[in-house]
Amino acid sequence: MLAEFLLGTPLFPGPTAVDQLIEIVRVIGTPSKDEVMTMNPNYQEYKSFPVVRAPSWSQIFKPGTPPEVMDLISDVLVYYPNVRLKAIEASGHEFFDELRDPKTEFREEYDKEKLYEITQAELSLAPEMEKRLVPRHHHSHSNK
Repeated sequence: MLAEFLLGTPLFPGPTAVDQLIEIVRVIGTPSKDEVMTMNPNYQEYKSFPVVRAPSWSQIFKPGTPPEVMDLISDVLVYYPNVRLKAIEASGHEFFDELRDPKTEFREEYDKEKLYEITQAELSLAPEMEKRLVPRHHHSHSNK
């Protein structure tokens, strides 16, 4: 969704699943046999697909797109499920650092303190993320 927001159009357009798969390959390249088998270990009919090299993200996005957002998208759009960022990990990406900056001003209708409320269920997915997601200034504010 972030990529589509920046592009103003779907990243993987297509009326069918096959068309969308072709678009995925066009954007992130041909998956290796290992990537296919990791995504679906039951797939036994692997045939070598035509090799499509992924373009750089700067070729896909408009000039001036922050490099941090392209880095985040490249960490999310990965064939290997165990390498792909989980949502909670993506939330800790440097692209979102401004939200954790104590100098950042939020519009009046937003309760910025709720931004840092993370459930134990969410943290159980990546416990190491709490220090990254909940800024130090929030801890000192919430302990008063």
